[in-house]
Amino acid sequence: MRSVWIFCTRIPFIALCFMLIAGCNSASATTKTVQTPTPLHLTSSPWKAISLPGTDSPLLSYTVSPVDSKTVYGCTGGASIGLWETHDAGQHWSSISLPTTPGTACSFSISASQPQRIALLVNAASDKQRPCDRDTLYLSTDSGSTWKHITHTSIAPAQAKNGYCTITTTAHHLYMWYSYGGGENTPQLSLLERTDNDGATWSRADTAFGPGKFFFSPQVGQDENLAISVRNASDVSDTTASLWMSNNAGRSWQRMGTLPAQAGVFLLTTAQQGASWPSQATPFYALVDEQIPSNLN
Repeated sequence: MRSVWIFCTRIPFIALCFMLIAGCNSASATTKTVQTPTPLHLTSSPWKAISLPGTDSPLLSYTVSPVDSKTVYGCTGGASIGLWETHDAGQHWSSISLPTTPGTACSFSISASQPQRIALLVNAASDKQRPCDRDTLYLSTDSGSTWKHITHTSIAPAQAKNGYCTITTTAHHLYMWYSYGGGENTPQLSLLERTDNDGATWSRADTAFGPGKFFFSPQVGQDENLAISVRNASDVSDTTASLWMSNNAGRSWQRMGTLPAQAGVFLLTTAQQGASWPSQATPFYALVDEQIPSNLN
């Protein structure tokens, strides 16, 4: 059974507390047991299916607007990537114009404070190229009406394998996250880049973590606040994850504390409200595994 952890702190006092939902072995942690809820079955609930775009091409990914739950952007595959949008929760879909771009996967990111700002990364996997070398990055500042192609060169090692990248946008920055490695006797590692000028220049945003680390894309709060869970992947004797936070868009980071041994690097956050993040009202969750389990309610 997977465990979920809740984090809370009052910045800048850096008082990190862990409230465990299911078990804890940290002497300094406060433990709270919660009864397992009855699973929600979609067939007998208010949930309803949303119609997909009228195309035979498979849906590769989608994202929901952070300010309007009825607005959804979708990406379909085929000979080239297709973009779609709906503003009525799937009752009607319309095609979004995009330059012809082949790819095998794609990822969206929408700025919570400027929802008209949308970043799209089209992945084109190739075993003969280093990770993300053939990916194509686009940015729209008018809700997808027009797109700007952003030139980006991969900084992954030339010999890296099993690579993948995703994009995250805020009101003023773009973050490119890499993951690569994972072969026999090779740990899965991560990199993070940031651009402050919509792709004109890029810089590393992960040097504070040190080499040989594994993490996912940063979680975004208000006023350039970022949060990320980082694990040492190069030392098998110490795989404990740590919580790191930045209040200046990743230019510098502060290590907030070590996570309990069971917690992994998948950090799930709730929207920041006020100066404190996380807090009792807006907690952080860290899962044991790398993705949300299918039975999480």
